[in-house]
Amino acid sequence: MAWSLRPDGAVDFVNQRWLEYTGLSLEEALADSMRTVHPEDLPRVTEKWRVDMAVGDQCEDEIRLRRADGEYRWSLVRTVPLRNEQGNIVKWYGTSTDITERKSAENALRDSGVQLQGLTRRLVELQESERKDLARELHDRVGQILLHSTSTSAC
Repeated sequence: MAWSLRPDGAVDFVNQRWLEYTGLSLEEALADSMRTVHPEDLPRVTEKWRVDMAVGDQCEDEIRLRRADGEYRWSLVRTVPLRNEQGNIVKWYGTSTDITERKSAENALRDSGVQLQGLTRRLVELQESERKDLARELHDRVGQILLHSTSTSAC
């Protein structure tokens, strides 16, 4: 999906794909571009955009956007400024790419890593327990052998 913004950050264009994805009319999209951002992401996204605009450099963020069916999906949002000869920003251009599957894979990988750490910790605990049991058994056997050998040599 693609869009453009005026130097002050107001949306002045969204492509057809944006309208289809969000289910918004062109007027709705231009009037309130942030309405599709997940409510939990909105304060962070708003503040990040304010800072990025002040700095005037390209920016990138991962945010959840609401589709026309109401489902929130992860998007990689990139925004790049266009400058005139004097270096002033005359327009911002942005894209949004759905990365929901990538985020799901990252979460699954992270969960697997946590599981693996737990299993590794349990394996180490079991190995340590086995070592203690073996050491105790050897100690007892050696002790009995020594005790038996001492009692037979005393006869």
